[in-house]
Amino acid sequence: MKDIIIVGAGLSGLSLAFRLQQEQPHLNIQVLEKNLSFASNKTWSFHGGDVENIKNWKEIISHHWKTYNVRFSYEREINQDYYSISSDSFFKIMKNKLVSSLSFGVDVIEINNQSVRTKENIILNAKVVIDARSNDQISFKDLKKNGCGFQKFVGLEFKTKFPHKISVPILMDATVEQKDGFRFMYVLPYNENTLLVEDTRYSNTEDINLKEIELEIFKYIQNKNLQIEAILRTEQGVLPIPISTPFLSQGEKIKIGADAGFFHPVTGYSFLWVARISDELAKIKNPNPENYLNIIRKLKKECKQNERFYLLLNKMMFHASDSTNRYKIFERFYKFSDHTIDRFYSSKINMFDYLKILIGRPPISVFAALKVLRKKDNNLLLKEVGEP
Repeated sequence: MKDIIIVGAGLSGLSLAFRLQQEQPHLNIQVLEKNLSFASNKTWSFHGGDVENIKNWKEIISHHWKTYNVRFSYEREINQDYYSISSDSFFKIMKNKLVSSLSFGVDVIEINNQSVRTKENIILNAKVVIDARSNDQISFKDLKKNGCGFQKFVGLEFKTKFPHKISVPILMDATVEQKDGFRFMYVLPYNENTLLVEDTRYSNTEDINLKEIELEIFKYIQNKNLQIEAILRTEQGVLPIPISTPFLSQGEKIKIGADAGFFHPVTGYSFLWVARISDELAKIKNPNPENYLNIIRKLKKECKQNERFYLLLNKMMFHASDSTNRYKIFERFYKFSDHTIDRFYSSKINMFDYLKILIGRPPISVFAALKVLRKKDNNLLLKEVGEP
């Protein structure tokens, strides 16, 4: 019998296996993956305040910057650490670290906290089974019916002929034409001749016109007077930005990852919760379902602490603001202090942050905001917004 079985070899599943191996190398761990290989061409990033024990993760961090920029009608440098993880580098490290624990091509069709059943009707037992799978069957049609918004992006990694002279990330360059909702360019300088440029949009639709967006990226590069030597890779994705609770009912199953609701509702960032969950579970010396469930319950409560406030912001962004002026919400937000911005991203905002964000002159119609706030499911939300 295995000590731990993790179902799903994505970011959350492999990160947990990685931390378990670091803290308790004696554990017999098995990671089961339905696909025959890792899903590459992804970039995971996070802010310095997102991860408390950064030393635990230094081995898998691909890039680190001390500051980052945002560009609206003004340009501002934020004095906060920013980190990025390349999926290719991450999976290479995981393959080397967990080589004896990885099993590909295993399609798990039934799972409980101490056993799994595969498509071939094979039963595998463990002291603890953790579900880290992602749901490939998400219906965007159903999400749109519920009023959900979307963050969609297309990224191209370039090698430039000459040094591009961009020294720090540009998290939001909203000086580009605003269309399809709030649109900005996201730029990560990997080295003096390599850039990742993503066209990102907070949109009411999940549709991606790949050709049109790639042309927009090339146009952006040309406007920067940069000459392209080669396109190294492409990536694209669509993240649901919820207006109602993203937590799915898992009963008493040990479920981790974005599909369990562990992500930032406004930004879609998930590594902050990947790190917190992995660090906490790796401390458990006696693997059993109840010990693991207690940690998951505790972290789920922490994740939900500010959830209603973030969902309110999403509702106001997608349902109370004119999509062509949606960028003004973020333009105003980035005028707040570095500390407020850091707490917002790390899901640690307090009552004073609530007031700063909601009070003043938010760039949306007062009447549209009131219409959103009158909806029944906001009654409890408004009571909780005042709670730290």
